[in-house]
Amino acid sequence: MSGDIIRPNSISQLMPNMKNINLTFIVLDIGQSRRTPQGHDVRTIRVADPTGSVLMGVWNDVGDNISAGDIWRLRLDLSLSFSVNML
Repeated sequence: MSGDIIRPNSISQLMPNMKNINLTFIVLDIGQSRRTPQGHDVRTIRVADPTGSVLMGVWNDVGDNISAGDIWRLRLDLSLSFSVNML
């Protein structure tokens, strides 16, 4: 339900196909932008919280507007398929 409270998660709790993600993190490093065959710009960033760090892909305008040192909050109410790369 849209009225349900999504409890905060930590990076160490992330798992593939996880639902209801509510994560606050700092951006540590930003990789070079590259273009996909479909014409999208994508870059890999390294983000962290007190429990660990992971690599995350960001697309198009998000990648253009993110900087090292930024604090971001990510809320996803749906299930996404992803792999967790703990660093």
